[in-house]
Amino acid sequence: MSSVQSSNTALLLALPLAIATLSAFYYYKKYYAPQSSKKSNSDSIIRVGKIIIYPIKSCQGIEVKRANIDKYGIINDRRWMLHHEGRFMSQRTTPKMANIGVAFNADETELIVRMEGMEDLVVPVLDENRLVIDSAVWKDDVKALDCGDTAGEWFTRALGKDGIRLLQVPPPSVYHRRVSTQWTKKLIVEDHNKEHVANPQQVTDQEYDQFQQAFVDSSQVMMLSQASIDDLNIHITETRKKNKEEQKPNLTHKRFRPNLLLVGTDAYEEDSYDIVRVGGMIFRKVNRVARCKLTTVADEKGVLDPYGDNEPLRTLGSYRKIGNGLFLGTHFVHDDPDQGELCVGDRVDVIRSSKPWVELDK
Repeated sequence: MSSVQSSNTALLLALPLAIATLSAFYYYKKYYAPQSSKKSNSDSIIRVGKIIIYPIKSCQGIEVKRANIDKYGIINDRRWMLHHEGRFMSQRTTPKMANIGVAFNADETELIVRMEGMEDLVVPVLDENRLVIDSAVWKDDVKALDCGDTAGEWFTRALGKDGIRLLQVPPPSVYHRRVSTQWTKKLIVEDHNKEHVANPQQVTDQEYDQFQQAFVDSSQVMMLSQASIDDLNIHITETRKKNKEEQKPNLTHKRFRPNLLLVGTDAYEEDSYDIVRVGGMIFRKVNRVARCKLTTVADEKGVLDPYGDNEPLRTLGSYRKIGNGLFLGTHFVHDDPDQGELCVGDRVDVIRSSKPWVELDK
């Protein structure tokens, strides 16, 4: 055999191995390797700037340095809610809820509720004597623990509505509330395709049940970047200037109630995140966050739309609208059945991202 023939034979033998190696590298880069933990235009690493939990749905949040994760999301986040006339209450209809502060005692065995002009309400976190009652969060019927008459009477006086009850998420043996199957189906089908399941579109109830949520509106964890809030404030300032209106203080993250406030990103970069790793845990996007009139409640006033300008919805409608929705922030579910921990300062690695906002389907 000539040297030319030998070289050609060796090349033909090596070609399949090279193709297989390149394919494996592409698969790793696409699905598992972080695409970006730094910005293309700076040396900034994406990190968790703040962790905020909201123990009682639609009441004030608490900034924490670290938070644990369970099957429902962040522990102590929306694990209580106010119940009136058969369903949950929120600032949308009762903006005064924005004046209700919450805290935990040192060992987190007691929930402490405060409001100006009211005595503190102390609620044990665990109480085996609580009754299970029926309630509803949006379209979901749920079972919940009634925290008793003392708590109910306190909130009735605080908010001026008769018959309010404070409810708590019960143990998993009693409480089941799926994240919307409309959102989680795409995640499950994606897993099926990776695993070469014969009929990837066929999803079982058991598979849907792996994604559970507490009393949140939707999903488990909401992420929003400080850069997005800053840019929105610039747009609001421009709107008021154009309309020759008096300028107002900038909005803070409190208006938008994220769990993880990200720093080191570009504005609205979180729109594109499909899969991220935070504190060793994997989070997968289920949807963007549609904004409603709750964002117009001034938390320091407990008043809906105090300036009569419908901000920030007015300005969001000028450049963050898809169909009838106004969007800011991203909803995620976690991909680990075991508990994990998140800490302020944790690095956020973007495992996979998708189209930027301007290319999203209407």
